[in-house]
Amino acid sequence: MCSSIAGTSGQGKCIWAHSAAARARITKYRIYIANGHEDDKGRQEATMPDMKCKGALPTEETDVVLLCGGLGTRIRSVLGDTPKALAPIHKRPFILVLMDYIASFGFSNFILCVGYRGEAVESMFAAQPTSWHVEFSRETSPLGTGGALKGARHLTRSRDLLVMNGDSFCAVNLQKMLAFHRLKGAGITMAVAPIKCASEYGSVRIGEDDRILAFDEKRDDAKQGWVNAGIYVFSRAIVDSLIAQVPLSLERDVFPLLAGQSFFAFRSAERLYDIGTPDRYALAQRKISAIMRKTEIFRD
Repeated sequence: MCSSIAGTSGQGKCIWAHSAAARARITKYRIYIANGHEDDKGRQEATMPDMKCKGALPTEETDVVLLCGGLGTRIRSVLGDTPKALAPIHKRPFILVLMDYIASFGFSNFILCVGYRGEAVESMFAAQPTSWHVEFSRETSPLGTGGALKGARHLTRSRDLLVMNGDSFCAVNLQKMLAFHRLKGAGITMAVAPIKCASEYGSVRIGEDDRILAFDEKRDDAKQGWVNAGIYVFSRAIVDSLIAQVPLSLERDVFPLLAGQSFFAFRSAERLYDIGTPDRYALAQRKISAIMRKTEIFRD
């Protein structure tokens, strides 16, 4: 699926070229029902405009899976029944802000795992086409992050998958992370972000070779450490091997079992922002807008 989204210019960034004719063309996209069968539906959308990139990017053929199915119960006092994916940041839906950032590294194939109010997310894309290829994996009952990823695997084609939480943002260099994953020969790579007090999130223990050794639970006395930034690169074999358990949580059911194995941490100096609570959402609105203006992805 495709639309007119402002890209960024510069070394290793993409410049998106648009035309009225390109935006007017019609194609189809596919919705996959993660809990059951596939549902092919004809929808109006613009086909992908010609794309001109500065520099060869190894990311163009890598599929991106965005986990957007959460209920968002802690933020409903602010958002009402609006799904977190559509929470506004600088007058733009959060999911598009996130995808703008991802696309600035050359990624263009997106699979959105939607659940609560997923039809609102799908309708937004139908009404506001983008310049990317977008497909939806729709869960009809909660699958958990691991179940949603497993349910979307039939829509993916690349040997590695970039998988991201759809309700958090960390300005990780995604191109370098993908290269790190391949250099390590990793099964999974997790981006980790520094935090001064890990009491709210728990922390990640990392070995000298960047291997993830363990996950420490939330503790009131927890201090500075590394936290899961909600950004992962999965080898396809790992996704295919996920057990058919519903719900299945990556964070609780999968990652702890893989600690000490082919599971590596990509350390970022950037701060993690999430929109899970009213206070965090207010902070994210201010900080993410500033980051995106700095990177020229938001243009007033």
